[in-house]
Amino acid sequence: MSSTEELTIGQGIVPFPEKIIDLTKADSGSTAPDRIFDLNALSGDQRFSATSDNLSRLAVGVELGTVGIQDEWDQLLDQQSRMAELQARREAVMHNLLIPSDFLFAERAGLMNQFYIDPVTGEDGLLHMLSGSEATGPDGSIVYGGYHLESASQDSNLTRVDINHPEVNSRKHRNRFVRFPFEPYQAHTIVGGYEKSTLHLDLNTGEYSVVPSKSQMFPEQYDALAVMQSVIQARDNRNRFNDKIVPGTMNPNTYSIVNDEATTIMLDGKTPMKIRIILNASTQKIIAAYPLASRVIEMMKLTPEEVRYHLYG
Repeated sequence: MSSTEELTIGQGIVPFPEKIIDLTKADSGSTAPDRIFDLNALSGDQRFSATSDNLSRLAVGVELGTVGIQDEWDQLLDQQSRMAELQARREAVMHNLLIPSDFLFAERAGLMNQFYIDPVTGEDGLLHMLSGSEATGPDGSIVYGGYHLESASQDSNLTRVDINHPEVNSRKHRNRFVRFPFEPYQAHTIVGGYEKSTLHLDLNTGEYSVVPSKSQMFPEQYDALAVMQSVIQARDNRNRFNDKIVPGTMNPNTYSIVNDEATTIMLDGKTPMKIRIILNASTQKIIAAYPLASRVIEMMKLTPEEVRYHLYG
């Protein structure tokens, strides 16, 4: 392999040096364990397996700055451990949100694997979208965000729709928060005990700030499975000419695709629900997604009979 050849690792493109050193021979007193490692642990991108020999090439052959062999190896193991923790947490939450048959279907269909996890920042696209999440920004700030399915709250004392927010009850603004059956809506929310916030980057100063934000909510009659299927449909069928490439918000070493024009079809089989979708640029996995629910008019205009049918069959 020449010095000009490159290996894509997560979001970074790292040049291979001419000489590849085998970690198993780097220290005559130790031998790399013969096991499978997940190199995706570096960035949370699409997982793939490699033998200890491949990991050796990454840990030693790719000379990353002044990081030593042992430091690089330890970093990989730490990322691997963090990824396992995040995946276990995701699985536990999804077991709680889905009935057993739906969980089994989602698992076998690979639906949950379509959502991004980054062990560096703690981002989990699926839990962020459904029940809200806490993540660490590049400046060290804690951001409580997401939460786009009201029934997905894991603790109603800490994460909930704030029906007592002054704007919700004001004569001037309350129409913005009207709900129609099986349609998206806006809400003020509390996530993890804090008002929902978004990390904002000032393009002029390059500084980040945490600002309060409203939530765009999926229809309250949807469950977690319906939301996952709707978002994946919107991603797969989007017009890619509307994709915009932007630096990652939580992890500036990554790039994201933002599309404000993705759509999914609602339960009447014809009315589109517009969804803003944010993808990891290298894997197309979903970092965040939510409906654009700024309209205050009923979109489907279901009759009472149709509402009862969709609710009770």
